[in-house]
Amino acid sequence: MTKILRPLIFALVCFWLAARISISPHPEPAPLPALHLFGYRDTVEDIRKLLWPGMPLNLTSGPEDAVYGALDPGDLPALFAYWKAHRESLSFLAEAWDCDDFAREFLLLSRAWGAHEWAIPAAVMVGAAYVHLNGDYPLFPGSTDVRANHVLNVLRCSDGNWYFFEPQTSLMIPIEAPLYEGVIEVLKIQI
Repeated sequence: MTKILRPLIFALVCFWLAARISISPHPEPAPLPALHLFGYRDTVEDIRKLLWPGMPLNLTSGPEDAVYGALDPGDLPALFAYWKAHRESLSFLAEAWDCDDFAREFLLLSRAWGAHEWAIPAAVMVGAAYVHLNGDYPLFPGSTDVRANHVLNVLRCSDGNWYFFEPQTSLMIPIEAPLYEGVIEVLKIQI
């Protein structure tokens, strides 16, 4: 008798599960974010307008991706939270873990956040800015009369504004010109 009941019960359970799966509502896919997308040529033109007027458009200078998405200003808290949760949190160590490493880490984690959040083939419009500092650097409170080369980040928001972001202090300021208040001169952008 059990030889007959076991296959019968198994068949009934399979039919019941199949019916439940086919009649249960499928979840709606998550809505795609409303992004301001830029092709690589438009990205270069946007960078040339404000950040680096002489930016070349070639394989060695970038941009490195074909499509970029400008950040919605409302997404910045989520981006920064992701970065803080996933960064190495290493202390500054000259040459081993210094400004360029902090900037590359933020760039990489920004792209990872975009891949998770947006899930579309577009890179977050964040770059590493190679700059020359000459004066009181506003993103390091208390640093006066600085004369040095430095690397920090730039990011573009969908409101059309570019920002400098200093990953060592988590401070951000809007960019007003390629030579920011006579202190930050953009030499190169890696995006």
